Amino acid sequence: MVHKDPEKGKEYRRKWQREHRENMRMANKKYRQTHKDKIKEYIEKNKKRINKYKRLWRAKKRKENPELFRKKLNDWRAKNIERIRRQNLIYHKAHPEIRRRANLKHRHKYRMIVLVHYGGNPPKCACCGESEIKFLTIDHINNDGAKQWREKGFNPRLRSSYIADYLITNNFPEGFQVLCYNCNCGKAKNNGVCPHKQQKI
Repeated sequence: MVHKDPEKGKEYRRKWQREHRENMRMANKKYRQTHKDKIKEYIEKNKKRINKYKRLWRAKKRKENPELFRKKLNDWRAKNIERIRRQNLIYHKAHPEIRRRANLKHRHKYRMIVLVHYGGNPPKCACCGESEIKFLTIDHINNDGAKQWREKGFNPRLRSSYIADYLITNNFPEGFQVLCYNCNCGKAKNNGVCPHKQQKI
């Protein structure tokens, strides 16, 4: 049935699809099973257009109802975690440079969050006031870093990016501060006291 009014035509098609949803689903499933090669060829040929449509559709749904979109996305990821891991592994092997840049961006972002939380905004060394970001490190105030990581089953020589992940995941526990590399090394080699503080005393 063809409607002269486009809006009525759309409404009619929507109503028909709602009433015959199960039949459509079964017909689509049967078509996909019997035309796998044809579908694969079509996807390869129109990959850019399909991906663009998916991005637009996701952006639209996210804007309409952000909470529902996030819930459905998290549910889908929980059910398909192995599939996601396999796809990520294949992608990372094929695009090592993109993965490296993404990891660097992630580590820098998390490091800055931790430095700002423990060292103020802008972050600075709690001992000498150094504010150059590249010099700043996370320090255990009670000098029990290695012991603490061993108790949690971690390698005492953890990379700073892993420490940042741990601190954020655990809601920024107490017992940490920001020191520059000089003060951190000086504290480690001087029985837990920075040489700057000894000079002041």
